[in-house]
Amino acid sequence: MTEERGAPWTATEIDDVVESYFRMLRAHLTERPYVKLRENELVQQRTSRSHGSVERKFQNISAVLMDLGAGDFVRGYVPLRNAQHALRDAVSERWKQEPEIEALMRAAAKEPVAGARLDLVWSQRPTFTVEPSMMDHRRTPVRTDFLKLDADNRDLGLAGERAVVSLERKTLRQLGLDRLASQVEHVSQTQGDGLGFDVLSFAPDGREKYIEVKTTRKQKQYPFLVTRNELQFSLDEKDSFHLYRVFDFGRPKAGLFAMQGALDSTCLLTPTVYAARPNPNDSR
Repeated sequence: MTEERGAPWTATEIDDVVESYFRMLRAHLTERPYVKLRENELVQQRTSRSHGSVERKFQNISAVLMDLGAGDFVRGYVPLRNAQHALRDAVSERWKQEPEIEALMRAAAKEPVAGARLDLVWSQRPTFTVEPSMMDHRRTPVRTDFLKLDADNRDLGLAGERAVVSLERKTLRQLGLDRLASQVEHVSQTQGDGLGFDVLSFAPDGREKYIEVKTTRKQKQYPFLVTRNELQFSLDEKDSFHLYRVFDFGRPKAGLFAMQGALDSTCLLTPTVYAARPNPNDSR
């Protein structure tokens, strides 16, 4: 049987590709070897779909997992939008049945931060983002809030900030701007949290740069949390505010990308937590 171009995947075909993806995901999380090409070939044999069609389905599964709030996805399968509804339902159901995989993700997120010096490699910002509508309306149980887990990991955040401080000083020195390099300040440590940014640095012309650093061990497509204070500061200082996203922290080549300007312009923001107090006008 040959693949009919554009034909929706059947329930059996979807089961096959989801099974293959979760097998790779478990191997990825336990650092066991696996061969993506071999898994693709196995799905091709069972479904008669093309190599490219299987690859896109794997990428669709990554996107669904991200929307569901999972803590990771198979490395190399960059999330791809427009997943078939039946595939989305199948992945959601499989995710509910895999608390062990979520536990592996949680354990990875809590691993101690290595103290070795970290060199960062600049990267382009990702084109994929989690859909706000999916985050607002998802009903699949989330046993672990991985965004909050990253945000609350102070050791991880501090290590990322220190790496950015080193990078900014190195960059300025390479430009012959030793005086400016010496003035780069890790303000979250010297002045305390709550300023709305973590690092004070400088552009080559001497203008101040206010850098907020967000660090993760995950891949660069993974979302992050920002506080109300950080958002307001970015609005007040939009010409000087920079968000540096450090990703793949702890891997041989950790990366980062930067976004300059107010966060409501550079990011898709989804409210996730509200401060609440009793309403005195509610008599019920």
